[in-house]
Amino acid sequence: MSRFLEVLPARMDQLVEAALQEDWSEVRRLSGLLTRMSRDFGYRTLGDCAQRVRSEADKPENQLGIKRSIVQLISSCGKSRTAADRVRAVS
Repeated sequence: MSRFLEVLPARMDQLVEAALQEDWSEVRRLSGLLTRMSRDFGYRTLGDCAQRVRSEADKPENQLGIKRSIVQLISSCGKSRTAADRVRAVS
């Protein structure tokens, strides 16, 4: 789990960079990867947000929807990392 949280910022940076370049196929690929990783490590909400990005990226003409879903994913990442930090502090 901690390894996942260590690589998460780099994956998010890649996703944001792909969106800035309007490389929607890369956004789809990376958000699909984040969906699987999140769910595998028990971060269901994060996985759901990543899946929303993936679904929105299937409609590249809806750039606003893609970008909104990425913002929601970024927020979910922050919440997941904060929750994990709290768990480690109690352990």
